[in-house]
Amino acid sequence: MPSVVVSGSMRKNYKGMVKTIREFENNGVSVLSPRVSEVINPGETFALLKSDRTKIPKRLEQSHLDAIDSANALYVYNPRGRIGQSAGYEIAWARKAGIPIFVKKALATDSIYRFHAGAKEASVEKVAKTRRDINN
Repeated sequence: MPSVVVSGSMRKNYKGMVKTIREFENNGVSVLSPRVSEVINPGETFALLKSDRTKIPKRLEQSHLDAIDSANALYVYNPRGRIGQSAGYEIAWARKAGIPIFVKKALATDSIYRFHAGAKEASVEKVAKTRRDINN
């Protein structure tokens, strides 16, 4: 089964990310990270989920990066075309590992990642339809 990791701002867009995770699952794509859960510290800088195995941000981020290494693709949920520092770091991580990168909305024209990451704008359905390509 093909797999993806979903990245984005969990503080700002977690409900949309959950919807995206469910769409992937309904299209036969396994989402390795994050798990569908609930944010237990709204308003904090680093969102923690009830399902997180640790509450240490550095360990949570490393777990997410490890999931990217195991995934067939990275999907960035960025409904406004912008990304934050964590998502930018995750894009760079995936790029270095040779993992295909997809974004919900084309990256803003002033984003350095637009030029260097090779991220392709795609809907969940489009990524799911290309699952044969990402399942190598």
